[in-house]
Amino acid sequence: MADVEFLKWIKPKIKKHDVILDLGFGENELSELRKFSDKIIGITDFLVHPRKEVRKGDGIVSFIGDYNELIKQIPTESIDVIFMSSSLYGANKNFFKQAYRVLKPNGKIVLDEKFGNSCPKQIPKSPSKFFKVVDYKCTLNTFMHRYEWRFAELKKI
Repeated sequence: MADVEFLKWIKPKIKKHDVILDLGFGENELSELRKFSDKIIGITDFLVHPRKEVRKGDGIVSFIGDYNELIKQIPTESIDVIFMSSSLYGANKNFFKQAYRVLKPNGKIVLDEKFGNSCPKQIPKSPSKFFKVVDYKCTLNTFMHRYEWRFAELKKI
């Protein structure tokens, strides 16, 4: 589940009618995102959520399965925002190409991930063909006493 600090950071980046694709959602994450948008599509790993149910209602549609495969079924340029919280680890080598395809021209990916010990100078090689970093935030890891690149907004090029 996304933390409170991330939800505050992301709030101004989402418009009420944006179509959000939440990849790897947690137990309460879809309901948290519902506060920001009225159209959310969620895909989660069936190993984490073994119930094979599809939820529809309140502007939320969710699917159980591998998001690397299910994203291929999403129409081209139909998504405003891709949201990922601690789920980028599951992305395969073609993920950013598919993400680019499904995002609308001004679409973006917003990430709540722990990227490492330093703030970014550039994004990793595979997404850089399709996206650029437009905003990020470093947070203090109080346990390790160092700043980590934590939140990132990638915009479709």
